[in-house]
Amino acid sequence: MLMIMSRTTLSQMAFLTSVVNSIRGSNYESPTGSKYVAIADLKEFITTKLGFTIETYDAQWTYRTNFDAAPPTINRVKFLPEGRVIIVPKQEISKIGYMGTTFHKDGSGQFKSGKYSWLKEDDEPPFLTRMGIGIVAWPVMEFGDSVWNLNAYA
Repeated sequence: MLMIMSRTTLSQMAFLTSVVNSIRGSNYESPTGSKYVAIADLKEFITTKLGFTIETYDAQWTYRTNFDAAPPTINRVKFLPEGRVIIVPKQEISKIGYMGTTFHKDGSGQFKSGKYSWLKEDDEPPFLTRMGIGIVAWPVMEFGDSVWNLNAYA
């Protein structure tokens, strides 16, 4: 089966007492007094002992405001909140989904497809030119009823 979670969630799980006791044993005394396990040990335990494959997913939606009367702001919303784990049974992995796209307004106010390119040229030495491609999109996950969405910290 597949476990999908953010990197932050995976890191926080390494500090949970129940996880540390499961991996190291309840009588384990760390020479440094640490109460956590290494991420590599946590991944190995989850893979070999529990049979899960771990994938980290840290995508986020970023939106900006730029009004004349107020300073610009940048807000980020994670698609998979911290502490949430999605478990996908093996038979459902082939149906994970796709990226949905939509039209958006460009700088002139015209609607364009979700894909766009950008170019930034510096007007001072060393006159660097940077190019990139972006997309206005979001994940669409088409899972069956057998997918679980759990709170990892509960």
